[in-house]
Amino acid sequence: MAEQGLADNGSKYQVSDKWQTKFALLEKIGADKQFIFQAARGDGFKALPFKQRQQISFNLFAFLFGPFYYFGKKMWHKGALLLALTWLWSCLIFIVEITLETKLANLAYWIVPAAICAQLANYDYFRFITQQEKTWPGLPTKFTSTAGIIASPLLALGLLFGLAWQLMPVQTPQCYSSEVTELVIELSEKEILKHLAPSETSDLNLTLKAINTTDMDEQTLAYQCAAQLQLDGPDISNSIPVNYSVALIDNGKAFNVSVFL
Repeated sequence: MAEQGLADNGSKYQVSDKWQTKFALLEKIGADKQFIFQAARGDGFKALPFKQRQQISFNLFAFLFGPFYYFGKKMWHKGALLLALTWLWSCLIFIVEITLETKLANLAYWIVPAAICAQLANYDYFRFITQQEKTWPGLPTKFTSTAGIIASPLLALGLLFGLAWQLMPVQTPQCYSSEVTELVIELSEKEILKHLAPSETSDLNLTLKAINTTDMDEQTLAYQCAAQLQLDGPDISNSIPVNYSVALIDNGKAFNVSVFL
């Protein structure tokens, strides 16, 4: 009966019965006059049954979809700012990983922004419908203007890509990567041609098969590789073992391949 009464009080808003109930609860705790976290510290919120407190303080879909839930509700301004927050949080986690030389669980990248969206979504939709509120009161003008709303997520995403470009550890090309195998074949061909008669080098075709990584130096990130080098030509068809190493040089700006036949 109590919930029916709450829903009736909110029927002036063109929303579903479920949202009418949430709106009435939010009005009851004073969320129409203060920020949700301030209202949640008040006696009105504390006096609500646990189920009703959960109804207005957590939104599962906002937790799962984050800023995109806001976009779905046409709360473009707040959604864009929350998207910027999400990218900035990712920047912070990325810097922590690089500084500590560790890899955090993927959960660390999204759990905090997701929790913020989940806690604010019901309140923000309530304010959006009842007061046509587009951004949170008290934000600097540069974050509430149209240019600021558009620029915020773009700048945050650009910062994330910039950090990744500058700080991401350089990866050594692996034994089977095309850039490595092409170099192995090129270097092997130069060495093999020295030991073949001119007639045997005509239309000679080299391919690399059965490629394996035999070792990796965790400090230098160098790979030790083994493979079978297949030689095919008019007067020759043979397979010989080949070993090669792949290592970064020039502070990670290039890599070197050494072939051992």
